[in-house]
Amino acid sequence: MLALKLTEPAIELDWGPVKRTSAGDPLLDAPRYNIYRAQLDDDAMNRANHELSKLKWNANFQLLASQTENTYRDRSFEFGKNYAYSVRAAVTVDGGQVESEDSTPVIVTAADIFPPSAPHELSAAVLPGDTEGSFVVDLSWSINVEADFAGYRVYRSEQQGTKGQLLTSELLPTPAYRDTSVQSPHRYWYAVTAVDRAGNESPPSSLVAAEITQPAP
Repeated sequence: MLALKLTEPAIELDWGPVKRTSAGDPLLDAPRYNIYRAQLDDDAMNRANHELSKLKWNANFQLLASQTENTYRDRSFEFGKNYAYSVRAAVTVDGGQVESEDSTPVIVTAADIFPPSAPHELSAAVLPGDTEGSFVVDLSWSINVEADFAGYRVYRSEQQGTKGQLLTSELLPTPAYRDTSVQSPHRYWYAVTAVDRAGNESPPSSLVAAEITQPAP
């Protein structure tokens, strides 16, 4: 039975090893496994979800790999597309390759549900503001390197241990932010998240505190 698992780097396939012929006789040599993939449009995907057995697969399947292992990782897929996979066992007979029938196909919509990693090394510096007695908090953190990275969100809380309210109405393209809305005397906690192009948001970074002290008289 062909099984499928969607992960961020690959669509993982595995199946039980074939040890006998269709007639039930033991195979003299271990077979090769030919892995096929078909890309489905939305209509075909809907039909497959409704009644998988009635779809015509052979015209759309293309050979991805031929190997002896009974697991395969498809790293060439694209998020947002629909795929069907099937595997055939193949043996050599009289110098030519003879394939089994298709395995029962498995289908998947490769939805990107994988968030970026949380930003790290968040630091906060309290600096003088533009007017006398005012302050700003400068935040900076390490850059995210995901290929589908879209931007950052900054959160501020007045209670330790909570992410707090969103400060940035739009995604920040760079790992820096200046909070000009702080007041003294007050302590704030900040956290940052990363967001990818699919809208997945990372867990928050570690919280960092900024202490706004009352100016001396």
